[in-house]
Order: sequence, then C-alpha cells, then structure tokens
Amino acid sequence: MSKPLRCRIGWHKWVRRFNAEGSRYSQCERCGNDDGRGRPHWGAGPMG
Repeated sequence: MSKPLRCRIGWHKWVRRFNAEGSRYSQCERCGNDDGRGRPHWGAGPMG
C-alpha cells in the first residue's frame, strides 16, 4: 500500500502515543511514521 499523498509531501497528521515504559512519542496517524525527534510534535504539516 502506498503512502498517502499528504505524507509524501511531508504534511503528516501527528498524534501523541505512549510506549510500554510510558514515554511519549509522536506518530503520524495516516502512515505510521515516527517523528524521530524524541519530543511531542504539537502541529501538523512540514512547518510543525
């Protein structure tokens, strides 16, 4: 399955998730991509 167009152009829909240890991280609701910055991503889109 291909990535949604918005995600391909960097316009992800970030949501906060929690891992098994209780730490927060951000993940795109559409494609499942992790933010990778180790901190919550409060905005959506390429500029955050």
